[in-house]
Amino acid sequence: MAIRTADGVRLRLPESWLEIDPRLPDLTTEVVRTLTEHGVTTHDESELARTVAPLAFELRRLSAHAEVLLVGLHTDFVDDGSGHVQVFTANVTVALSPPVGRGAGVRDEIQREALAGGVETGLHLLSGGPAFTTWGRVRFPRTGTEAFTRRFHIPVPGLDRVAVLAFSTPNVDFAAEFDRVFTTIADTFRFVG
Repeated sequence: MAIRTADGVRLRLPESWLEIDPRLPDLTTEVVRTLTEHGVTTHDESELARTVAPLAFELRRLSAHAEVLLVGLHTDFVDDGSGHVQVFTANVTVALSPPVGRGAGVRDEIQREALAGGVETGLHLLSGGPAFTTWGRVRFPRTGTEAFTRRFHIPVPGLDRVAVLAFSTPNVDFAAEFDRVFTTIADTFRFVG
């Protein structure tokens, strides 16, 4: 029986999520520009830039050793009347690993890295197939920012590669709520081709 090789991915993002181009040199500026262009603004663009800076840093780090296929971003502002505007933001990245080999070795390596970083691991059955999953709070070394992340590592049919569907939010107090959104979006993930 021949295994069909995937040549693309499909992911359905909620209407309020915006797609950004991960190839641009200044991702923080691109994210702020995209949000402003779509009417998602605040009176303080520097505050918005500080909020999305960890996303830009993570994308640069990820792009160094994986092919980034898609980046989506959700940002919302809540003014509680006190003059302080709360920023709620989350993002999703779909990346394709370089060739990784087959078998349990890949999973063991992901699990070792996850446990060293203090996050949990497990299997998650998406409607598109099984995924090895990591989740938990992480601290980004360069910025010191804490975030909740969930990553789905999904073998690519017919290739010696892994698709990584990675979600993140700096709103760690709302991790459970964002995680429900993350898993709902992840369940729309499909290989095509």
